[in-house]
Amino acid sequence: EEIEALFADFSNNHPEYYYLDTNFSYSYNKSNVITKLTVSYTKSAQEIAESTAAFNSEVETILSLVDTSMAAEEQVRVVHDYFIANYSYDTTYQARDAYELFVNKLGVCQGYSIGFKYIMDELNIPCTIVVSEEMNHGWNMVQIDGEWLHVDVTFDDPIVDGENGNTT
Repeated sequence: EEIEALFADFSNNHPEYYYLDTNFSYSYNKSNVITKLTVSYTKSAQEIAESTAAFNSEVETILSLVDTSMAAEEQVRVVHDYFIANYSYDTTYQARDAYELFVNKLGVCQGYSIGFKYIMDELNIPCTIVVSEEMNHGWNMVQIDGEWLHVDVTFDDPIVDGENGNTT
């Protein structure tokens, strides 16, 4: 259970390793100390190189919009607005990671919050992911001028409802 929790935490904080399979195996010694942890990849080395280039390209696009002389609040707003303008909510609930968000422009709250945190980390803006099991939802909190503020990019990104163009 501890390894699963550590692996989930690693995945949330390092979405650039999107190609690691969530399944793993381990070996332990007579003292129940884990001596070996084995993970596998979801892509070949060539696929990882190609998909990482696409991932990094999108990250660089986002970062290029932010002038580091901007106040932290303005930097957060630029990234927030980019997410809303360029990504769509995945109504099939399959796109859960930052890779899907950055490369395929599609995600659920998990992908939005992981991707947003990744960009905030790149900008050195303190950010965390908040998860509510009761609401089945995740969002971010950012620290600006010593104060923690909620940022819910998923909630702020409207979903177009059918042909009439209404949003939900």
